[in-house]
Amino acid sequence: MKASNQLIAKIFREIAVYLLMEDVPFKPQAYEKAANVIDGLEEEVGLIYQKGKIKALEDIPGVGVSMAEKIEELIRTGRIKYYEELKKKYPINLDELGAIEGLGPKSLFKLYKKLGVKNLKDLEVAAKSGKISRLENFGEKSEENILEGIEFVKKGSGRFVLGFIMPEIRIIAARLKKIKEVDRLEIAG
Repeated sequence: MKASNQLIAKIFREIAVYLLMEDVPFKPQAYEKAANVIDGLEEEVGLIYQKGKIKALEDIPGVGVSMAEKIEELIRTGRIKYYEELKKKYPINLDELGAIEGLGPKSLFKLYKKLGVKNLKDLEVAAKSGKISRLENFGEKSEENILEGIEFVKKGSGRFVLGFIMPEIRIIAARLKKIKEVDRLEIAG
């Protein structure tokens, strides 16, 4: 697995979500910030690492020692043990559930802990059975909104968490910019 900037950014964003689920202070924002910086770099992080090893990674704005070590681990081994441990601890499909409007990390965590919701199918079963409305800080309206969100996603025009989809958008934009007929390209909502 190639450690592209987009992959590193995606992993860091997911780590941020997992840390938000655990109510960890400060770290989620640090991972999100680093993900945004890495996602916007012109140069691939792998090349930066080749030139200056871990010290060069630490020179990336927002990337501290711990994150640099995780990037190095990904480059060298193709995986980040810490990330895999979080995914194992919370086997939640963040791509699927993140597409549902109004479901943030805290809601996802509560749905997972109380109802075992791991994916879109689990969420739909829980919502249709009325279990979500019985949870604290949820209600019938929340359940209705979740069901509407599921239908929206199923129709293929679902919403996406910008942080999760931005790596794909950047790949498409880079490909389009290489077309000689393209003079200017702007990413817009």
